[in-house]
Amino acid sequence: MGGINQVQATGSKGRKDLLQFDPDDLVIITDKVHPLYDPRAELPVSESLVLNVKALGVLQPIIVRRNGERADGMATMEVVAGRQRVKAAREANKRIRAEGGAPMLVGAIVKRGDDASLFATIVAENEARQADSPMGRARKLARYMAFGVSEAEAAVVFNCSESTIRNWLALLDCDKSVQDAVEAGRLPATTAAQQFAKMPREEQAAHLANLVESGATLSGEAGRENVRRARTGEDADAKPRMVTRSKVERAIKALPRGRGEYQDGFRAALDWMTGGKPQGWSDVKSALKEAGVVE
Repeated sequence: MGGINQVQATGSKGRKDLLQFDPDDLVIITDKVHPLYDPRAELPVSESLVLNVKALGVLQPIIVRRNGERADGMATMEVVAGRQRVKAAREANKRIRAEGGAPMLVGAIVKRGDDASLFATIVAENEARQADSPMGRARKLARYMAFGVSEAEAAVVFNCSESTIRNWLALLDCDKSVQDAVEAGRLPATTAAQQFAKMPREEQAAHLANLVESGATLSGEAGRENVRRARTGEDADAKPRMVTRSKVERAIKALPRGRGEYQDGFRAALDWMTGGKPQGWSDVKSALKEAGVVE
């Protein structure tokens, strides 16, 4: 059936034919200085994925780009997205050949574009599947922004807010001991980005060691407050400092009362006084900022 008839018969709105490749003919980039290098290329082959591919084939097309020609005159096709599928297909084919079967081919879409747009494809594919570790994501973000993209553009590609982009970049300003703690899951990335990154690097390792040794909480709002106290010489996990009366009065006046529930506003102020986040905090934070009560 011709291409046009097939589109009409299926009700498709268009057609983009797949090219079929022997996975051994595809190039997986392992050169660390290559603009499209991704550390995931060097991950070990997943046995479960090999078994899945051997049984069902590569169900989702990979993305490749042409980059010159090989010595035999054939095009050099680099894998942009789908490295793990290609590696699994290679291993599956070894087993299929050993069993006397016909090796499988991998369907691929050829994508054209500059290095920045293709790197964005790599990021989008990774984030849609299994997110990188916080430090891995931060390093990948820095590489992407080196193409000259803005924080807003990066936020779109990484599917997050611009403030999150800034937090990830702040991780790269932390001492290696702090980065290692984040990578190991001992320290939340948010705490590292919002508190440790504000310290001189030479102080970060010492403060982290002291907090760990003391058993102080490092996660959540309490963790961020403990790190802040460490920076200012206060004891970790100390009782929250009381807010001044004038600030409480301004807070009560600033809290919106559209529902006519003064008690809710008063409870919120009390919650805030004791160091917590009031119920409905997102609704009142902007009002408190305007009143100069919180930063």
